[in-house]
Amino acid sequence: MPEDIERRFAATLRELHREPAQPRLTFEIDGRPVGSVTEADARLLADAVPGLVLEDDVLGLVPVCATDGRPVLEAVALALREAGRCSRWRNEPLPVLADDGSLVGAVERACARVLGIRTLAVHLVGETLDPDGRHGFWLQRRAAHKDTDPGMLDNLASGLIGMREDGRDAEPPALAMSREVAEEAGLGPETTSPLTRVGHWRIHVPVPEGLMVEDVIVFRARIAPGAHPRSVDGEVSEFLHVDATALLGRLDAGELTLGARLAQLACLR
Repeated sequence: MPEDIERRFAATLRELHREPAQPRLTFEIDGRPVGSVTEADARLLADAVPGLVLEDDVLGLVPVCATDGRPVLEAVALALREAGRCSRWRNEPLPVLADDGSLVGAVERACARVLGIRTLAVHLVGETLDPDGRHGFWLQRRAAHKDTDPGMLDNLASGLIGMREDGRDAEPPALAMSREVAEEAGLGPETTSPLTRVGHWRIHVPVPEGLMVEDVIVFRARIAPGAHPRSVDGEVSEFLHVDATALLGRLDAGELTLGARLAQLACLR
């Protein structure tokens, strides 16, 4: 079994990085790369947003505006929405991070893949242990109305890290994970063991909206006997409890999202 898990895990890691078929141009703020855009979107934004300049295959802020990235990011999002380049608008700001991890600003979630910004996601592998010592796992089925991977199986809870309420910084990963567990599965700290951070991996793949660059932060926790997750925010159509054999069968059948496969295999290793 361990060798089979390692083989599956290695195959999943190979899927985490694929280059887009269409070349993309660097998107910079204050001289620091924060994402990438197609040439058509770069020209659109350079024309629509004061302070943005397209030069030498780089879309960036002119120096006089470079210290004021937040209003420009808001204008970028509005320009993309006006041009019909965004997915469903959520009024949900996501942190925009430079390569060194420093916060540059925030941008509407609907624009994240168009701009190729690096998003941060948290995933919880919810494990169980019955009195006979048999291990089990809670999975969720994503609701049919989800923009990404509708109807596919996912981890017990997962979601993107947003901004703190004061808008000054990104949520800490553990706080974001606890929030998602409560919102998606209706579970609180009284029904789960303390979160254990397993690791993080980067996904870099083309998607219909543009480019998905996402750091997946994986946690695991033991779910208390008798605790049953329930959909709270309407993002989940059902929860399933499976053993390891059934989990691997569904994984091999392609029923799990890429992030879920990564997280589950990382915990099974």
